[in-house]
Amino acid sequence: MTSRWALAPLLYLLVASTAFAQDDAAVTAAYEHAAQALNAFEQGRNTEALDEFSRAHALVKLPSFAAYMARANVKLGHYLAAAALYDEATRLEDGPGEHEAQQNAREEAQREGQALLARIPRLVVQTPGIPIQLAAIQVDGIAIASTALAEGWRVDPGVHRVTAQTGDQKLEQTEPVSEGVTKTVVFVFQPAKTSNGRQMQPKQPDQYPPESGTNAFRNATWVSFGIGGTALAFWGVTGLIAVEEKPAEWNCATTSSAYCRWRTLSTIGFYTGLVGVGTGTVLLLATPSAPTRHQSGAQVRPWVGVGSAGVSGQF
Repeated sequence: MTSRWALAPLLYLLVASTAFAQDDAAVTAAYEHAAQALNAFEQGRNTEALDEFSRAHALVKLPSFAAYMARANVKLGHYLAAAALYDEATRLEDGPGEHEAQQNAREEAQREGQALLARIPRLVVQTPGIPIQLAAIQVDGIAIASTALAEGWRVDPGVHRVTAQTGDQKLEQTEPVSEGVTKTVVFVFQPAKTSNGRQMQPKQPDQYPPESGTNAFRNATWVSFGIGGTALAFWGVTGLIAVEEKPAEWNCATTSSAYCRWRTLSTIGFYTGLVGVGTGTVLLLATPSAPTRHQSGAQVRPWVGVGSAGVSGQF
């Protein structure tokens, strides 16, 4: 119960501003509501006191009115509304009130508001298994930002209904929250299921496809090795045929013998093979490194020899 001396600033206003109030009907009505509010507040009728102080405050904005509205809200357990009114009281000017009384009201509102903040409970919501940002959360039917609930959302003391929804799963808990405590509410969602009813498992690193850039380099590397190997094999075959066709006397500058034709084809195959293998080697060295993976399945490696080429591997 608030002592009589704590009501003195407002009582002083009611008697000290009589002359001003007689010239202003709004101020007179505000003070009449305030007088009834003071009487109700002293007798513990806090709902009635809050209603009358609200009527007075709607007519005349005074620090004293805001401070007493805050006190009535505290009595009713409306801590959030009280904190907002205490803050308002510290910022209001004197208005038609007496300066010293209003200054006292502002100072009292500052002290009482700071003390109230430590008494306001908080709700913390956790969603292990999924990022909290993926859940739509409501407290008493009001949507609250998930990040705010992760840090601690201020609520009035009492029982609160908390719901969280992600996809087609909606969970609900009713939690009593006491003054000055931080209550943690945990929602555990079931893993999503595939069409056959099995639970989806997180992908392992080996299941992720390689990056597109790495694929392009690898494809170009194997194509180059393939072309080079084929060309070198062609060089070996045509070279052997040219040796067999080589006559005792020849001059490819003036004749077009079979030897000269095979010799030309062999030369083309040789240089084409060198270019292909060289390009493949450069691309192989320039291919971006991929994450280490377990070796499984078929592995193929190109090989090139004198007069022949191919691939080897394990399966």
